[in-house]
Amino acid sequence: MAALAFETEVLRQKFRRQRGKVTNALVQGAITASALGTYVAVVAGGVLVSPIVPAVALGTFMGSALLLVRRRNRQITTMPFLEPKTGEGAITRRGIARKLNETIATCDGADYVLAEEAVLRGKADGVYFRRTRGTRFRVDVEGGERVVVDGLLRVASAQSTRSPSKAGTDPRLTALGIEGVAVSGQLELATIRDGDTVEVTGPSTTEAVPELAFDRDAGQATVMCGRANRVVLVRRC
Repeated sequence: MAALAFETEVLRQKFRRQRGKVTNALVQGAITASALGTYVAVVAGGVLVSPIVPAVALGTFMGSALLLVRRRNRQITTMPFLEPKTGEGAITRRGIARKLNETIATCDGADYVLAEEAVLRGKADGVYFRRTRGTRFRVDVEGGERVVVDGLLRVASAQSTRSPSKAGTDPRLTALGIEGVAVSGQLELATIRDGDTVEVTGPSTTEAVPELAFDRDAGQATVMCGRANRVVLVRRC
């Protein structure tokens, strides 16, 4: 877990460390294989009295090892897609999403929204990367109930977009902190905008929200605050 302000640098270090681990392990294996191959080749060359045998064997082992290192060094593993958990006692409300204080910029900088979830998917719908960002917002429910959404979110939308994306060529991935690594897939973006009809599901409490207070209205509202093991799921309808 990292603060959003340091997210890009943390991701860059993670990818660099991952590649370093793969490279070091494969280099060690290549050295061991090359050493054994050279020993066998020298023995065989001595028996056959042919200097070509050890030279060819050494070149073959080293060439194979270098190709293996180059190929493995470019692979990043996907993770299975996990459905969000909203925890026991979660309630569901449907209404209109409204700005409470502020909005956030989307990863491409083209719009300002209440929440955005970006997922880079690989083959078989595996996930390379997921980032969810959001600001506090309210949901005006029919009948007068007000719901304030805060904390950790997961965003789903029937209007989400998917498009091919590749690190190093897509500025959206760079903005998400994915750089310095050879990875490509389908980038899925789901957003919640001010005025969208949404369905929110999560644990709830009743609290006084200062931003909603007015005159003698203390700003009492239903508050859904997501945490690591019980997020708030926001679906754009």
